[in-house]
Amino acid sequence: GTTTAVIIAGELLKRSEELLDKEIHPTIIALGYRQAAQKAQEILESISLDSSDKDTLMKVAMTAMTGKGTEKAREPLAELIVGAVNQVEEDGKVDIEQIKIESKDGAAIEDSELVSGVIVDKERVHPGMPTSIENAKIALVNSAIEVKETEVDAEIRIADPAQMQAFIEQEEAMIKEMIDGLVDAGANVLFC
Repeated sequence: GTTTAVIIAGELLKRSEELLDKEIHPTIIALGYRQAAQKAQEILESISLDSSDKDTLMKVAMTAMTGKGTEKAREPLAELIVGAVNQVEEDGKVDIEQIKIESKDGAAIEDSELVSGVIVDKERVHPGMPTSIENAKIALVNSAIEVKETEVDAEIRIADPAQMQAFIEQEEAMIKEMIDGLVDAGANVLFC
């Protein structure tokens, strides 16, 4: 992982310095590193695993977790990892950019699960709102649903509590109008 990458990069820089001391031009050194990287890629491809060999993939996943504090849940986590890899594999190639690991504080490692789809990490505005919706029609709004403040610097003087109530009701009506527009468009889920 990260430690290995740092160690290799450090060693490459150390060797580069030795080559520079021998008055080898930096362009030649860079070309050599590019050729070495290409050769390493060829070797890695020739020894790569068959992604359909679940047992080997499980062993690789469990080995990769060694020393990461996951010892008590290595096997179930390895199952999730292999499942994720198999879901994004296309024509023998795996694009790990298609796999996202989302962690939550407070949850037990055994509660981990593989989700096929999208996770939206948002809080519900009200506890009465549903936690899941089947066949959702989602509206993505790039601003808050609220009554915008005016550009003009002005004060409103309210002398009567009924005026204040009317003011609040007017704001609520404006927000309801915005929401009704989204509902009329077919949305039953709103992210803003």
